[in-house]
Amino acid sequence: MSERQVDRSALNYGTATHMVSDILYGIDAIFIFDRNATDDEDERQIHKKLEAMVKFLPKTSVASNTDEGKLLDNVKFTYHGDIPIDCEPNAFQESINIYKTLPSKIQQRGENYVPMTVWLYPLCKITNKTLTLTKPLEVTLVNQIEERLEKVQFLKMKCNDLYARPTCEYDERYRQKVCEMQTIIEQSEQKFKSQLSQNVTGVISKDLIKRK
Repeated sequence: MSERQVDRSALNYGTATHMVSDILYGIDAIFIFDRNATDDEDERQIHKKLEAMVKFLPKTSVASNTDEGKLLDNVKFTYHGDIPIDCEPNAFQESINIYKTLPSKIQQRGENYVPMTVWLYPLCKITNKTLTLTKPLEVTLVNQIEERLEKVQFLKMKCNDLYARPTCEYDERYRQKVCEMQTIIEQSEQKFKSQLSQNVTGVISKDLIKRK
């Protein structure tokens, strides 16, 4: 069920270009299983075994044989998610128990839900009016632009760090997600710089005309 309302007063502001049309809410729950391999161990085999155990996590119980128990001895468990848990898992069985209880922790009224995707709609398609900048660049705006570009560079560095992790070599799905993230960041950077170039050029031109 969705409801759409347009605040007409927002259409009168020359700085607004888009309005939020839809918001998709959801919940993320991520379990990270990390284990360092010794020189005598095959990293690919360890990865395959861990992947198989995690794949059947809802149906898994405590390791049933010696090899599985040995495999889990040095595994580090980390949880990242929007659903608060009582304590961080320290063992595989604790991770299983937390995984199984997560659905019961979701509040019916949606307190844990967070925005996952936001859809924007151009205001010019509602007003049939092209919005342009008519004021010179202010120091605050320049600082905001610099901050935005710095954040983009930080995200690019984080992606490079993720791509350099050993997991990226053996986990194809992980590698694809990192590559997708890199592509999205690069596209966003190009789009932002393109729009910035057009808008700044327009502002400077109009400002020079006014001074003359």
